[in-house]
Formats: sequence, C-alpha cells, structure tokens
Amino acid sequence: MKKVWLFSRVSTFTGNDEIKKVMDNCRNKALEKGYTVVDETMVVGSSDLAMAAVKDIIERNNIENKAECIFSINGNALATDLKKAQEIYEYITENGMSFETSAGDIALLDKHDPVGAVFNLLATGQKQLPEDFPFEDSDEVVDEDENPWNEQMVQTM
Repeated sequence: MKKVWLFSRVSTFTGNDEIKKVMDNCRNKALEKGYTVVDETMVVGSSDLAMAAVKDIIERNNIENKAECIFSINGNALATDLKKAQEIYEYITENGMSFETSAGDIALLDKHDPVGAVFNLLATGQKQLPEDFPFEDSDEVVDEDENPWNEQMVQTM
C-alpha cells in the first residue's frame, strides 16, 4: 500500500470550513485509491509558499521516512505558473519522492488542471496530450509558437 503525504494549496483564505473541505476531499481521493495517509500539509497563499512547504515536507520525511509520495487533488496545488510548478515538481522528484494527483490518468484530467496534465505527461513519458483532452472551447486564435501545449514545449520541460 502506497504511503502518501497529502498536500493542498489555496490562494486565499476563505474560512476554516472551506480549508477542511479541501483537505477532506484530498484525503478521500487518496483513500479511494487505497493509499495510506501518513501526514498532510495545507498552504494558504502563493506558489512561493508551496515551495517552502514542499521543502519542509521533504526535510521532515527524510527524518521520519513516512511517505513515498506527495499526493494532491490537482497539479495547481503546486503552482498555476507552469515554470514554478515544474521547479517544485523537480525538487520533489530529485529528493526521492513522487508527486501524484487524484486524476491519476491523463484521460481523466479536465480543462481546469493544465499543470496536472503536464505532470502526467512527464510522469508517463508521453510527448503530447491525447486528442480527446477536454479543453474549453474558445474562439481565441493561439499562435502555434505561443501555444503552451505545443509538443516541443512539453518535451523540453
């Protein structure tokens, strides 16, 4: 059974009840997968605080050897900025832990978690999103060179 450390981040404090709901949801998703929850961390604020919290998790985990994985509802818990999220993800993996989202499978990811989609690409070795990836419909024209889902950009992350 995989031992996980729950991690969640919200950008603004909306009250203790909302924070409890977020963590309960994360815990329930981990338990649904059959994982053992060994600890949990909740961050309220920017992705800069997320990096500090992840460093603390890894430092504490190195001492206590509780978990093998940091588990979150979605990749946005690390950061909504892909570059910052990648830095945090690399820090986690370079320090011997893995990062997993509740979606688990790229086909289950939704349009609201592009960071999670990139993490799943990295974790599974895929080079591009599946054709049926459910992006929001938009009339906006995106220049191919600026498209964040351009295959070359994903490969270089």
